Amino acid sequence: MRNKKIGQRWKALAGVLFCVFLAAGCGKSGGADWDPDKIVYVPEIKDLDLGEGYINQLQSRGNTLYALSGNYNEETGQEVNLIVKMDIVSGEQEQVELFAAKENEYFSGFFINEAGNFIMLSSVYGENGNQFFLYEVSPDGAKLKENEITQAIKGNGGDYIQRLIGDSKGNLYMLLSQATGSMMILALNEDGAVTGKVEHNDYINNLFCDDAGNAYITAWGTNGMAIKKVDFASKSVGAEIELENKMNSGNLTFVSNGAGGFLVNDSNHLYECQLETGKCEEILSWLDCDMYGNNISFFGVSEEGTIWTLSQTWEGETRTAELAFLNQTTADKLPKREMITYGSLWLDSDVQTAIIKFNKNNDKYKITVKEYGRDDHEAGVIQLNTDLTGANCPDIINLSNLNWEQLKNKGVLADLYPYMEKDENFRIEDYQENILKLYEADEKLYGILPAFTIITLAGSEKNLQGIDRWNIPELIEFAEKYPDAKLLNTTSGGILGSFISSNMEHFINWDTGECGFNNEEFIGALEFANTFDKELDYQSPDRIGTHEGLSTGKFILMDQYISSINEIQVAEALFDGPVKFIGYPSDEKSGIVALPSGFSYGMSARSKVKDGAWEFISYVLSDEYQEEQASDRRWGIPVKKAYIDKLCEKAMEKEYTTDENGKQVEVSNHTYGYDDIEIQIHAATEAQVAQFKELIGSVGGLREDDMQMYNIISEETESFFAGQKSAKEVADIIQSRMQIYVNENR
Repeated sequence: MRNKKIGQRWKALAGVLFCVFLAAGCGKSGGADWDPDKIVYVPEIKDLDLGEGYINQLQSRGNTLYALSGNYNEETGQEVNLIVKMDIVSGEQEQVELFAAKENEYFSGFFINEAGNFIMLSSVYGENGNQFFLYEVSPDGAKLKENEITQAIKGNGGDYIQRLIGDSKGNLYMLLSQATGSMMILALNEDGAVTGKVEHNDYINNLFCDDAGNAYITAWGTNGMAIKKVDFASKSVGAEIELENKMNSGNLTFVSNGAGGFLVNDSNHLYECQLETGKCEEILSWLDCDMYGNNISFFGVSEEGTIWTLSQTWEGETRTAELAFLNQTTADKLPKREMITYGSLWLDSDVQTAIIKFNKNNDKYKITVKEYGRDDHEAGVIQLNTDLTGANCPDIINLSNLNWEQLKNKGVLADLYPYMEKDENFRIEDYQENILKLYEADEKLYGILPAFTIITLAGSEKNLQGIDRWNIPELIEFAEKYPDAKLLNTTSGGILGSFISSNMEHFINWDTGECGFNNEEFIGALEFANTFDKELDYQSPDRIGTHEGLSTGKFILMDQYISSINEIQVAEALFDGPVKFIGYPSDEKSGIVALPSGFSYGMSARSKVKDGAWEFISYVLSDEYQEEQASDRRWGIPVKKAYIDKLCEKAMEKEYTTDENGKQVEVSNHTYGYDDIEIQIHAATEAQVAQFKELIGSVGGLREDDMQMYNIISEETESFFAGQKSAKEVADIIQSRMQIYVNENR
């Protein structure tokens, strides 16, 4: 075996490791007030350039990290497997090349036994099925034992090993996916003999064990993700273990803390938990550490108590790995920055990534996050609404799903135009102006959306000849021309919601406080909505698929969401011909509306760090962010013109293959599955690009979702759709309730 010591500090697993020290700290999530005595963790970041390599697993024992790394050797066509040992204290690294693998053998997991040897799991892929092996490997990479465990796996219904773990007593635990959809937990000894098993009918998210050798699973329970102890003696799992801290329970990862408890990562925060008592304490917020928790593949704690993490990301064909050691200190030891609070009901990956990049590159400001809906959505909505009009208003506000006109009239939002005007790097003419101005009122701009999706009605071009826009009565009149068809394959509530959300200002004027829900137009809309199904039965044998309905004229229109040119091709395939995008009913503007792709941003009028808030808002309008938005990795249309053009140029690129005659033949870029058909997406034509840009220029407003308003309409229309009240009676009740709602919230 080759055994190579590397004296230089922190070389990469398969290349060069670049060391970066960031002046950033993180601790428990909370407000933006600076506390000099607050315990924070400073990540010492190591960027790993793995070349063609990758990390299958990373573990720690004592003060040593052990990484299982795979590298493909193009010259030999073989996989080269390494164990990389890293001393956490000295930084020295040692690479050990493992014994030669079998053809098509893949090492997927390992742990270290009491003797200091590696117990390793591998799969060998073959035409006649997979084989599974368990090895004991010496510290210098030599094979000490080989046991085939294929029969143990397949004999228990397993066709895929989801996870391998080991405890301090030499026991192995495997989580198997079965062809039946059930899960199997196997206990084995180091020779691969099965010593216990438990079948579980529902999906198991994770398997882990404690220092005493007890195995646990996480699976969906009564109130979200639940923890259950595995009892091999009774062949069952125990009762749910309640943890006192509400976590993001969709994705929990447990690692022993070396002191009888666990470190728990819920992708947003790191906790320390004791399962016996259910007590959990939040240690830190990943976002406050300028780290994206969803990318953390492995984490643990050294013998000295240092928390370490390994994050891995894919960007196109490039894999990036980042090793971090979190050093504990107090806030007063770090450079002080002005804190900016970002307030939102929830976070998504794009916003987290934007905040992390901003914080890493800004030495004057740091954004902290208040995620209002993290623990309790309803309580979060109440608290957010309270804070928005009070002293605790966040500096930057996620306007998605908020009624921005309400906030504007209450003086919550600052005008962004003055900040644009004094920003030397910002030119409004560089942006799609009708999109940039969607949050404009009274010549002031109260919000921006860096990326958007278009929502519109689509129909066959031949059916919509001569129609460029319509209001509600005109749409109803159009529908009457097709008595044997459904205008839209939607429900009564769905069609009514579309009428309102795309034309909100027609029904409520937040400036004057007037409402328009008891007029003839709304009553007519109610009666028209009542001709639709109250609910759709997707399991019915008589159900008509979207393609069948649109291509045969059984459905006349469809709701279409457009975030790229691809959706134009999808619509053409569904209608079997040219498509016209006409928009929703509207009296005064285009009924083609936009929805933020992710989030839209406003600035608090009460903020004391408005310049810093603008720095972040301008970042999501910058070339760096907009170029990323135009890539295949993001969903939505960028708001900057240059990157709309790039999106179109990318869509027009043709892909080719060589046929049996040696000729270059154009092929589809990818495939969309829609109901029971597959739609081949090809390079966009000039006509499709022109239609796409025309659509963007035709956007006339925002799709607005006021849940309180929708709840009022949903509650009151139920009696009309059930035949218990007339449309006029229901319209009067809605008008009364809505007027009260508007008066209370102006």
